[in-house]
Amino acid sequence: MLKKPLQKSAHFSAELKTLRSLNIKKFRTQKGMFILEGYRIIKDSLQSNYDIEKVWMTDIFEQSAAGKFIQMLCEKNNVSTDVIPHKTMSQLSDTRNNQGIIASARMKRPKGELSDQVLILHKISDPGNLGTLLRTAEWFGIKTVILSELSADPYNPKVIRSAMGAHFYLDILDNPGKNIFQSLRESGHTIIGGVLDGEPIRKLQKLKLDKWALVLGSEAHGFDEAVLSQIRVKITIPKLGNVESLNVSIAGGIILHTLTQLKPALE
Repeated sequence: MLKKPLQKSAHFSAELKTLRSLNIKKFRTQKGMFILEGYRIIKDSLQSNYDIEKVWMTDIFEQSAAGKFIQMLCEKNNVSTDVIPHKTMSQLSDTRNNQGIIASARMKRPKGELSDQVLILHKISDPGNLGTLLRTAEWFGIKTVILSELSADPYNPKVIRSAMGAHFYLDILDNPGKNIFQSLRESGHTIIGGVLDGEPIRKLQKLKLDKWALVLGSEAHGFDEAVLSQIRVKITIPKLGNVESLNVSIAGGIILHTLTQLKPALE
């Protein structure tokens, strides 16, 4: 009579051990999985039919209206759920005040196809900035985001929180190599770079582009010479005040807004 509960307990412990390991990049990469935390992002993942492995919640959350809604979505999507003590949830959580719900999800495999509008992020090492840029890209309908080496891990918990569900819709190519610029040129993309000494951003209004790739770099380090040599159109957001530079995520939002308003050459 004791055998089944012991087997279940061992399996349960193994699941929690795997979940804890996903806070470390090496294990996320090995397992091809990452953690989602919080009601809203887990709700969005289930509603978008993202590949969720399992959902865990505390007994208090399970009994709440939000908990019942999540259980309904899990049943609909054939996703298993389990209840864990609040203390265990706190040990698993990456946030100080967790919401009582956490999930494991499978990393989305890149399609390998370049959309007509591409965002390239060069050495964006701050997780908050990277997550915000992913969220902004999704807001403006960008489908392909390319990350260079030395960028933050796109599945870092802080990036996941800042991106607010953008991962469910984007095709993220993490460090695809230097040949990506050649691939973009061959597919007809114009390479545009946000720099401090380029043409004013308003001049983009004179362009009619079918395909483009916007390159944004770290505020601290800018672009390597190898990347600068690939950029065909260099643009700047004119400064009216006294601060030295814009945060890269703010600059990215302004430039993406401008680019996505351009009329295509076919019109």
